[in-house]
Amino acid sequence: MAWIAFEFCVNHLLGGLAAPLAVGGGSGLTMLALSAVATVAVFYYFTFVKVYGLSALAVSVMRGAPAFRYAFSGFGRGWHSVGVHLWIGWCLFVPALPWLLPLLGFCAWTCAVPERSAAAVRAAAAYLDAQPYMVCACAAVVVGVLLTPTIAAWYRYRLAYMVLIDHPDRACRAIVDESARLMEGRRSTMFRLDLWFIGVTALLYLPGCVSILRGIRGLDAVAMQNMANCMLKGNVEDAVQTLQSIDPGALGLVLGGAFMVSVAGFVLTLWLNPYWTAARAAFYETVLDLVEGQTPPPLREDGQLEVP
Repeated sequence: MAWIAFEFCVNHLLGGLAAPLAVGGGSGLTMLALSAVATVAVFYYFTFVKVYGLSALAVSVMRGAPAFRYAFSGFGRGWHSVGVHLWIGWCLFVPALPWLLPLLGFCAWTCAVPERSAAAVRAAAAYLDAQPYMVCACAAVVVGVLLTPTIAAWYRYRLAYMVLIDHPDRACRAIVDESARLMEGRRSTMFRLDLWFIGVTALLYLPGCVSILRGIRGLDAVAMQNMANCMLKGNVEDAVQTLQSIDPGALGLVLGGAFMVSVAGFVLTLWLNPYWTAARAAFYETVLDLVEGQTPPPLREDGQLEVP
């Protein structure tokens, strides 16, 4: 229950500390951008504090000495965890440049002119309304083709945070390289381990996503864009008037779907993520004990793992 409370505070309370920037500090695009940057920064740091802490807790369970203090050990390694994540991101970003740059260029070209972006939104909404299943199938194929090489490369670094727990004094690059070494020839095994969790995650999010898609089909794209422009300019009254002209049924489907997605994320955080992390820790221990022949480092009394 203490871990659940910690997860709730990090996900829903700490990120909300940036909201007063947009409410009390002013209005318009500048304050909205400041609020977004502050919120993302808070989430980014504490997310990897959680990742390290939950990973350390899972490793301690696998080694027969569970102690809840390990869940909070990430506060001493937060920036190191962020550094490891950034290095992993860099290793994945460089191979993705051949298809990422054209995609970003197309998005920038579309959004550069408001009329062009509005036309693109209307065209997408019309095609989604006419052929919803075809759109979803094509999107799935495109995303799969583009992301499959990146996901395959990402699996090389699935044990990076476990390596960081055992070797906290190593540089970020050395930790990532060690994870790649341990995962050599074992990525398919890890993927098969993850398949069950991926399936449960998809089932959790499916009802909410279907509701949102059905609601989007009934929304007026032009009205939604006008409302967004009014909110960015601080014209609350115009935004409310525009909102009143939107189909309430479609808006209800979107909001209900968003609520279901939030509930799915809550279940994912409280139940599935710890289970998933424990499975990854068991995989890591198996690699160390049976394949690599290494002895896992012992545990210390101060809540950290002993550095070999």
